[in-house]
Amino acid sequence: MLTSKYGTLSIRDFKNNHDIVISPNTKKIKNFKRLRKIISMVFQFPEYQLFKDTIQKDIMFGPVALGVHKEEAAKLAKFYLNRMGLDSSYLDVSPFELSGGQKRRVAIAGILAIQSEIIIFDEPTAGLDPKGESEMVELILESKKENKTVIVITHQMEKVLEIADEVILLDKGKILTSGTPYQIFTNPEIMQTTSIALPHVVQVINDLSLRNPIFKKLYDYEPRTVKDLAKVINEVIKNYEKRN
Repeated sequence: MLTSKYGTLSIRDFKNNHDIVISPNTKKIKNFKRLRKIISMVFQFPEYQLFKDTIQKDIMFGPVALGVHKEEAAKLAKFYLNRMGLDSSYLDVSPFELSGGQKRRVAIAGILAIQSEIIIFDEPTAGLDPKGESEMVELILESKKENKTVIVITHQMEKVLEIADEVILLDKGKILTSGTPYQIFTNPEIMQTTSIALPHVVQVINDLSLRNPIFKKLYDYEPRTVKDLAKVINEVIKNYEKRN
């Protein structure tokens, strides 16, 4: 566990109704085991996360380390492996015999088995094919629906628009600004002074608005995907035709 080098980090433990505070002067973190339970992280490269000789042992490791009985941990391993699209026949297989995509699935299953309240995903869609990207986005959205706090570290602005409720923009390790996806992507100053690319959906709205002012209404709907955009374009046109 890394302590803060410059500032103070406060993590809210809602279950026990108190804050876990970590500063550069922190010598020993109180409730360290509870903190390990609250937060977990899926690394960008699954090879850094897998180290046991079987998939079952790998997925069980986190829950057992946090005090879950081995029998219950085995059930969790089976459940979350299946949730990630791999059946029980993989439980006794070495994780190092798997393909890159399968390794990522197992690494994620191991994190989900901990049942943390906060999950950090580091570049979760990097290197995945379109199907894998869609499945990863769906997993993140499902985690949000389960009332988990999901933090995604990514350079892919399309995914930011699709999944984020709040965006924190970093520049050289410092917070440049924060806001909702549309607050960020429709801010001319931010877009001009940073190197981030506009998501296609926002770019299409910009282009349509230049051609016809009625499409400025699209910003109010804040569509996240191409499917969402198609739906609200139809809505805006229908409303315009009714008024005219």
